[in-house]
Amino acid sequence: MRHWPATGVDLEGDFVQLEKLMHFGQGLAVGFGLILVAATMNGAFALPMKSMPDWRWENTWMVWTIASLWVLPPVVALASIPGLAEIYRVPPAQALVKMAVFGVLWGIGLAMLGLSYPMIGVAVAFAVGLGSAAAAGSLLPLLAQHAQQVFTRTGELILLGTVIMVAGVGVCGWAGREREREQGITPLTGGKSFRGFLVAFIGGTLTAALNIALAYGDPILRVVRVAADDTSLAANAVWVPVLFAGGVPGVAYCACLMRRNSSSQLYLRAPKTYWLLGLVMSTLWYGSVILYGVGTIKIGQLGVIIGWPIFMSGAVLAASGWGALTGEWQGSRRKSRLMMAGGVSLLIMAVAILGMAGSPQAESSAVNQPVLESGLSELWLGKVILFRLGLSLQVRTAPWRQSCPVAAPVGSLTEMEKYQITCKRTLTLCRKSVGDWEARSPS
Repeated sequence: MRHWPATGVDLEGDFVQLEKLMHFGQGLAVGFGLILVAATMNGAFALPMKSMPDWRWENTWMVWTIASLWVLPPVVALASIPGLAEIYRVPPAQALVKMAVFGVLWGIGLAMLGLSYPMIGVAVAFAVGLGSAAAAGSLLPLLAQHAQQVFTRTGELILLGTVIMVAGVGVCGWAGREREREQGITPLTGGKSFRGFLVAFIGGTLTAALNIALAYGDPILRVVRVAADDTSLAANAVWVPVLFAGGVPGVAYCACLMRRNSSSQLYLRAPKTYWLLGLVMSTLWYGSVILYGVGTIKIGQLGVIIGWPIFMSGAVLAASGWGALTGEWQGSRRKSRLMMAGGVSLLIMAVAILGMAGSPQAESSAVNQPVLESGLSELWLGKVILFRLGLSLQVRTAPWRQSCPVAAPVGSLTEMEKYQITCKRTLTLCRKSVGDWEARSPS
């Protein structure tokens, strides 16, 4: 039977591996469940727009942008992550700038998707945009951050699932286009078809920047993991700079439309329920983003890569289901319904394959990855640990220092003892890293 070393502070040692093996399967199931719930909410967030006929699109979108991108993210982050302002001071400034740039790209992509709707129709633009967003948002982080996984079983399953998912989204989009034709909605116009497809494709690809921003938000996530007791909500700290920057193009675009259409005056005549419905839209959308962030953390190392196409697939499935419940498919024929059923089947197959990619067998190599990677320097780590843990953990673990069983057998450890060992190990790292940091710092 294996025992803890006398020091009890090996960060990549048996304790970390035991914790991962115990909680990996449970975290994977919880992560997938949360992402599917998030997709259901995301597919429903635009439904209140049907109950606001007196507002133009730009009126509703302006309210949604300000509430869901500028108001809710900082409020939720401040409520869920202690010391948020201090957390942003620890990572390098270029990390925040990079996330803000991705946020702006995401906001531009949303505006371009909105421009493509009147060109080729909502159904086709939605399919083209969502398909390109799902592919780019999954494959780019895989190639940039986990290129060594591409030719493993995990990488092959991710590629296969993503390809099937894009095909399923395309079939669903074409089924929606057939439904619109059967219902007498204006078909594609030859002069705008290619341009509309191009705008939707570029816009959809740019919206993948939301997931890429989360993937590159690792410096902030690492600080939160050290500073906070509950790390499941760590992504809330990433969303604040990303979504704030992403709201700038949306607000500018809506302001231009309101000036062109003189629609700002519609706010003065709007019923109070419109503002409430706008808040419902914002809550549903940002709630889905929060759950998606938690789900990716629960899945683990490849969370943003596996979770993003599942999120996109689930959003298509949810939007189709909500549309059927609200009567969007009334008057459609058997052909379009069969096409939609085929597209849904492909999406379900893609979700199943991506679930296999996240299985413990597929990610067995990822379990052995070091906890501290991506070139984190000891100086940077020392700053992070000094930030919150240097003093607080000394106070919190004072009653345990004499009783902490650093040599107890692994199988006999209780949850409290595991936590005690974690705190004691962190204290030792804190002393060493802060000492190195102070030695290197200029006097």
